[in-house]
Amino acid sequence: MNDSHETGNNAVRTATLKTGVSRITLHGVPHQAGIAAQLFKEIGEQNINVDDIIQNVSNRGQNVTMSFIVAAEQAEKARNVSETIARRFGETEVEVTEKLARLRVVGMGMRSHSGVAARLFETVFAEGINIENISTSEIVINILVAEKDGERALQAVQKAFGLETETD
Repeated sequence: MNDSHETGNNAVRTATLKTGVSRITLHGVPHQAGIAAQLFKEIGEQNINVDDIIQNVSNRGQNVTMSFIVAAEQAEKARNVSETIARRFGETEVEVTEKLARLRVVGMGMRSHSGVAARLFETVFAEGINIENISTSEIVINILVAEKDGERALQAVQKAFGLETETD
């Protein structure tokens, strides 16, 4: 059986919390080949380590919104590089969201068990915590929450999935 009732220990093996992260978002980036390469090349040249990258096409394919996560101590440098890039495109706007925490759940079982994301989101919602960002892969779900809510979210998720405490 492959339903949400089987999303416990078989699907998720760990949940970790990383505090002190910031999200840099570029709104209104032209939807053109090579812009992401240019941005992240310049970010890399400044020795800024990037975590999750999320890009969405908007405005009927004309623009993209691009977000990426950095350690809080690198946020200002990342903002400066992003603003330099944004000025090249005119209408592009840079937004920095600070004091975030990344909650990551990992498990090979997510490949074969449905409902893991729903259970995660419901658990966080039940704590009254708003999710700022979601990114996923086949075996990982990352969510961003306000840093002040991070530990509470982690504890609730660990309880919901029957996990032990871990941090990264």
